[in-house]
Amino acid sequence: MTHNYLFLFHVPYGVKKLKNRLQENSVALSIIDAPRKITTECEIALSAQFSAENDYLDYTDENIREVWRVNGLAYQRVWKDKLV
Repeated sequence: MTHNYLFLFHVPYGVKKLKNRLQENSVALSIIDAPRKITTECEIALSAQFSAENDYLDYTDENIREVWRVNGLAYQRVWKDKLV
């Protein structure tokens, strides 16, 4: 079973940094426009699929603003930076 997550960022270069880390670990990913259901800002999100439910925690850092779990059309925020 795969678990789908969206990462939102404080700064644009965070996308590239996370993308590189995920690719090094052979994690399936894509870069998309953030859905309007979760943000009113026009921003980029990184969508990633993990085999274990909490693997996303290994990729949170100072560049990540929020992480959302995606289940079909439903979104659930599972992690938020303390600064937000």
